[in-house]
Amino acid sequence: MKKHLLALTAITLLFAACSKKDDTTPEDKTDPLSGLLVGIYSPTDTSRLQYNDDKTLAKVTYMWNRRLSAGSGVETIKYADGKIQEIRNIQSGSNTPFITQLVYLNNKVQKIIFQENPTSTQVDSIRYRADGKAEKVFRIRDYNTVNARVTNTYSLVWTGNNITCVVEEYGDKTDPLYTSYVYNYTFDDKPHIYTDFQAMLLDGGFNVEYFCTNNVTKAEQVNGNGTTDVNTFSYEYNSKNKVSKMKAYYSFDQPLGEKLTTFEYRK
Repeated sequence: MKKHLLALTAITLLFAACSKKDDTTPEDKTDPLSGLLVGIYSPTDTSRLQYNDDKTLAKVTYMWNRRLSAGSGVETIKYADGKIQEIRNIQSGSNTPFITQLVYLNNKVQKIIFQENPTSTQVDSIRYRADGKAEKVFRIRDYNTVNARVTNTYSLVWTGNNITCVVEEYGDKTDPLYTSYVYNYTFDDKPHIYTDFQAMLLDGGFNVEYFCTNNVTKAEQVNGNGTTDVNTFSYEYNSKNKVSKMKAYYSFDQPLGEKLTTFEYRK
């Protein structure tokens, strides 16, 4: 919210300037992690984020409490050459972590390897255009087994620096169970919420927002039977142009209805 300054006397201005100076502690000036996202909150979900000294995300501790389930978990992140290599996600009541590994080629994510359990591995293999933008994703189930097969493909359409259309296809077109979905996206012109650690969006597999520069304001799902579902998103930004609140309405992919999420940043 913009602050509107009223006409002040010289004495009042001097007092305000001194007060502002007094409120600025040495920690505010020297904290290298100042401004980084540290908390994400909604009525059903809470996430707390911790960082390494080099500002890379180290750990996410989360909890959820929904109508049909509740629990908590911890995600830890490993890096190599400044890029996320592995995300290890272990939830309460389980000794078996979900593991996501990212494989790079020419500094771009080429494969997303998701191991749900020791006997089940999914791989999303990404093909790029000559200009370096992703154009198609192939999802392979039962990777490294005799049952390995491509079960889904995602064809990507770009507008500027955002993916504005995804065509998702299940199976082969000769298969009687073949199904397709079309997703259309609209964006604002603000920096992405998770710019500082966008690769985290690939935890568990392909996510269109990982590749995008801005924030989605509308997501439209056109189903195989011709019906359409729409999610909408609106944002409030703080003085540093970072999202402070997100108001969403979901009709697919999340529990139906409205959801308000707030974002906390390190001061």
